[in-house]
Amino acid sequence: MRRLDPTLLPLLEAELRNAKQLTAVERFSQHEHDGQGRYADLLPASPPGPGQQFAFLVDLDACTGCKACVTGCHSLNGLDTGSGETWRQVGDLGAQNVTSACHHCADPACLNGCPAEAYEKDALTGAVVHLDDACIGCSYCTMTCPYEVPSFSDRLGIVRKCDLCHGRLSAGEAPACVQACPTEAIRIQVVDVATAGASWGLAAGPDAGLTRPTTTYTSARSAVDRPAAADLRPVPASGHPALAGLLVLSQWAAGAAAAGRGALALALAASAALASISHLGRPLLAWRAVLGWRHSWLSREVVALGAFLTLTAAATVQDDSAAMHVAAGAAGAAVLGCSAAIYGVTGRRWWRLPRLLALFGSTALVALLAVAGAPLVVVATAALGKLAVEGGVVRHRTAARGELSRTARLLVGPLASQVGRRLALLVVGLVALPAVAPVGIALLVFGDLVERGLLFRAASPDRMP
Repeated sequence: MRRLDPTLLPLLEAELRNAKQLTAVERFSQHEHDGQGRYADLLPASPPGPGQQFAFLVDLDACTGCKACVTGCHSLNGLDTGSGETWRQVGDLGAQNVTSACHHCADPACLNGCPAEAYEKDALTGAVVHLDDACIGCSYCTMTCPYEVPSFSDRLGIVRKCDLCHGRLSAGEAPACVQACPTEAIRIQVVDVATAGASWGLAAGPDAGLTRPTTTYTSARSAVDRPAAADLRPVPASGHPALAGLLVLSQWAAGAAAAGRGALALALAASAALASISHLGRPLLAWRAVLGWRHSWLSREVVALGAFLTLTAAATVQDDSAAMHVAAGAAGAAVLGCSAAIYGVTGRRWWRLPRLLALFGSTALVALLAVAGAPLVVVATAALGKLAVEGGVVRHRTAARGELSRTARLLVGPLASQVGRRLALLVVGLVALPAVAPVGIALLVFGDLVERGLLFRAASPDRMP
C-alpha cells in the first residue's frame, strides 16, 4: 500500500475538522467557559420566551478593534460603499475598544417618533426592523435615537439600520457581525424586556434610561468614561436649513395670523409646508407623514400645519368671522407646540421642551408685534427677551464637561461668526422696522433663520464612543 505523504497530514486533519458537525454536547466540551464559569456560545440554544428578546452581549475586554464585525455586516447587508453607510461602528474609550450597532431598545425612540410607520418590533426576535418601502426619508429617527443609529442613504433617499439579522436569527444562524468577530467579543443573548437597560455596562454614551437599550457591555476592568478631550473640541452638527426654514416660517405665520394678517400668514405657512417636503428623501411619499399621529409628534405637527393652512385660508376669505380667526390662531399655537415637542422628546439638554416652548413662543410673539406695527420699543423688548433665551446656554462655557458645555463652546468658538451675523440682522432689522417695515420684517426673519440653524448646529449630545 502506498504511504500518505506526511506533509499532507496537517491539511487533511484541518479538512476533517472543518467538515465535522459537532453536537451541542461536543461544542460544550470543547468550548471555553466565560469568566463566571458558565458555558457561553454565540447564539442561545432556545429562542426568546414571553417577555424576552434577543440582544447583543459585548465583551469589551475581548474586542481588539479589528473591525471584522463592520466588514461582515457591510458585506452581508450590501451597504453603500460610496456614501460611507455603516450599521456597526468601532469606537474607543481610551485603550478600550467599543463595538456598537443598533441596540434594539425595549422602548425604541426611532419607532415611537417615525411619522410614516416605517418601523416595527419583530415579535419573534425583538429586533427593531426598518421597513424600507414605507420610509419617506425624513431622518427624524436619527434625531430621536440617542445613539443616532439610523443612517441616511443618499442613493435610496431613505434611512437604513441594523436589523439584528433577524432573518438569520429566525433560522438559527448568528448575525453577520457575531460570526465575523475573530475573538468572539460579540454574542447573542436572551434578555428580559422588563429589565432592559439595567445592565447597560457603559459609563460613557447616552443615558440608557431614554430608550432602555437591550445591549449588555461587560468588562473585568473598571468602567471607563469618555476622555475629557471629547468635551474640549466639539464639532458643529448639520444646520438642517429646510427644518430651520419650516420652524421659523411656521412660527412667523402663527404670529401673522394672530395679528390678523391672514394673507401673509397663509403665504408663510405654505412656504413652511414646502420647506418641510423639500428635505425628504422621498417627497412623493410625503402623504405617509400623517400615519403615525398616534405616537409621533412629527405626524401631529403635519396634521396641525394642515389644519392651520385650511383655517387661515378660511379666515382670510371670511374676514368678518371672529370664530374662524380664533380657530386659526389655535391651530398656529398647536403647530408651535408640536414643533417644540418634536425636538424636546429627544432627551438633548439643549433642546429641552420648556426652553423650546419659550424660544418658539417668543419667535411668534416678535412676529405678531412686528407685523401688527407695534411701537419699536415693544418689539425690541420682546426681541431682547428672545435673545436671552437663545444665549442663556453661554454661561455653561466654563464647565469642564457636559452637553451644555460643548454647546456653549461651539457658540463662542467655531460658530461665533454665525452668532455675530444673527445679532447684526436683529439690530439692523429693528432699526429698519419703523422706517421700512417690510425690510425690517425680512431682516428679522433672516436673523431667526440664522438662529434656528444654530439650534441644530450647536447641539452636541452625548454619543456612543
